[in-house]
Amino acid sequence: MSASVDISSIPTFAPVTGAARQELIDHAGRIDKKTFQVVAGVFFGVAVIFAVLRGILRLKIRHRLFLDDYLVIFATVSLVIASAIYYHMTDWLYMIEAVNLDARVVFTLDELMPLLDALLWIDLWLVFIWTATFAIKLSFLFTIVFTVLAWMFTVVEGFILCPHLGKNAVKCYPNSPYKLNVGLTALVTFLDIATDAMVVSIPLIILNLSQLKRGQKAAIAVFLCLSTAMIIVALIRIIGAIRPTLRAKRDADTLWEVFWQQFEGSIAVTMGSITAFRGIFAGQGPQSLDTEHQVPSSFKRLLSRLGLTRKTADSSVPEVPEVPQGAHIPDDSISHATLKGLKTFIRRYGRGAGHTTVGLESDTDPLDEYHNFQRDQGKTRQNQIFAMQEWSTVSTKVPVTGSTKTNLYPWDENTAGQSKE
Repeated sequence: MSASVDISSIPTFAPVTGAARQELIDHAGRIDKKTFQVVAGVFFGVAVIFAVLRGILRLKIRHRLFLDDYLVIFATVSLVIASAIYYHMTDWLYMIEAVNLDARVVFTLDELMPLLDALLWIDLWLVFIWTATFAIKLSFLFTIVFTVLAWMFTVVEGFILCPHLGKNAVKCYPNSPYKLNVGLTALVTFLDIATDAMVVSIPLIILNLSQLKRGQKAAIAVFLCLSTAMIIVALIRIIGAIRPTLRAKRDADTLWEVFWQQFEGSIAVTMGSITAFRGIFAGQGPQSLDTEHQVPSSFKRLLSRLGLTRKTADSSVPEVPEVPQGAHIPDDSISHATLKGLKTFIRRYGRGAGHTTVGLESDTDPLDEYHNFQRDQGKTRQNQIFAMQEWSTVSTKVPVTGSTKTNLYPWDENTAGQSKE
């Protein structure tokens, strides 16, 4: 293949050979061959990566797989098989486009015979790419019978258009009924868009009725945008599916439909896989006022969920609450905060001369009365403590021997004498 060949310089009806013919084949469709392969490969790789990350995340958190996880795995396997068939039949698809669109491209009979097998590969590809797409939808709408019926119809749609395989497929080409082709394509697209709309609308209704914050709702709604993208892709596929060819003014563009169908399948698997990360990116817990305990970024939360970050000493060692040992006399730390507030409120602390809580006619400051009260209370407390210490000293010095009993309460003795008299 030579990229230096100028297609516009080739005569309109002159048959071409060699590198010029290959250049016409590679650019036969509205999507050139290189773009057809690269774009599909990039989105296929993204879908597989997210599917693998989803599986790892599920096993890390749940330690087991559930029904929706198995559906995503099944969809990923179907996408892998569909992608392999996609690249296998790429050359045949561009040969078909060249035959339908450019009279300068001429094939021999030996080159045309393999094209009869292309129909079988297209039907197989449709089975797996639709299975991948609807397996993801079933992971959201498994209880909806309509989704299952729609999947079954889309799978057999290719066999309805042409029930013949192999060399007998020549019966369907080039005399395939145009109205039947367009009608089935429109019906399949309608079923595809309807199920996508169900995937979007049902979670949005539930999300609207939830008590989540707007930021959390917006973050979760971002994941539903992929379903909206699938609807847009389906519309693009049906709008551009009809174009004029050499055999008819309006004919189906197989290459266009295959490209956008493969693209939609990759987006579906990506959407089904990325929903496992919605709790990481949308979760917004209460933020601490302490700047030392800031909420980590979404990327760090993702790495921590996958076990790819090192645990710090603070996070690995649980905080043990301090247990007080024995009885203790509470200090006056509690009253310190109160005194600070009183200092701000009573005293002219941090205020100008015009801001005061004391009347202008008052000769005394309430703060002086407060301090006098505290001093009196302190003296009373000190006297009580001193009396208790003296009493403890006297009681330890008095000996107790035999039946001799020293009365430490002289007033009790006087009282007893009076009672005897």
